[in-house]
Amino acid sequence: MVAPVNGAINLISLGLLLWGLSYQAHPSLTGPASHLAGLALTVAATAGWLGWFYTRFRPGAQTLHLASLIVMALAGGALAAFAPLAVTYPGVAALGATATWPLGRVAVIVAGGPLSTLVAGTAGGQKLTAVVICIAATLAGTVMGISRRDAQERSARAAAVELAQGRTELLAARNHLARELHDVLAHTLSAASLQLEALDALLRRSGEPEPAVDDQLQRIKRL
Repeated sequence: MVAPVNGAINLISLGLLLWGLSYQAHPSLTGPASHLAGLALTVAATAGWLGWFYTRFRPGAQTLHLASLIVMALAGGALAAFAPLAVTYPGVAALGATATWPLGRVAVIVAGGPLSTLVAGTAGGQKLTAVVICIAATLAGTVMGISRRDAQERSARAAAVELAQGRTELLAARNHLARELHDVLAHTLSAASLQLEALDALLRRSGEPEPAVDDQLQRIKRL
C-alpha cells in the first residue's frame, strides 16, 4: 500500500513541476534554437526523474539508477540557469542518490547540479543567483537523503536485532522442550527396564522360561 501511494505522490509532484515550468518565464531562451535547447533539457531531466523512479526498487538496475540520477542532476541544473523552478531536479537527484548510497560515492551527482547551473548560466550570461538557489536545493536534498538513509539503516538494524532475539527465544524453547522430552523418555525407559527385570525374575521363579521367550526378553532388556 505504501509503494503505490509514494508512486502517486512522486508522479503528481513531477506533473506539478512540469506544469510550473511551462508557465515560468524564460527571458534568456529566445529564438528557436534556445527554446529547443530548453525543451531538450526539460525532456532529459524528466526522463532522468522517471528512470530514477522506475529503477530505485528494482534489484540489478543500479547502473541505470545512477545514470538516471546523473542525467536528472546535470540536465536539471542546466535548465535551472534559465528557469529557477528547475532546481527541483538536482535537489531530487541529490535526495535520491544520498538516500541510497554514501555521500562519497555520489558526490558527482550532488555537485553536478550546481556545476551545471554555473556552466549554463555563464554561457547564457546569467547572474549567479540561480547557482546559489541550486546549491541550496541540492544541500536540502542531500540532508533529506542522508536522514532517510540513516532512518532506513536504523530500521534494518532494529529488524535484525528483533529477528536475532526471536531466533534466540525459539532456540531456548526448543532446548527446553528437548530437555523435557529427554527427561520423560529417560523416566519411561527406566520404568520399563525395572518392569522387565521384575518380569524376568517372575518368570525364573516360576520355572525355567522357554528359550524363545527368554531370548526375546533378554533382547528387549538390552534395547
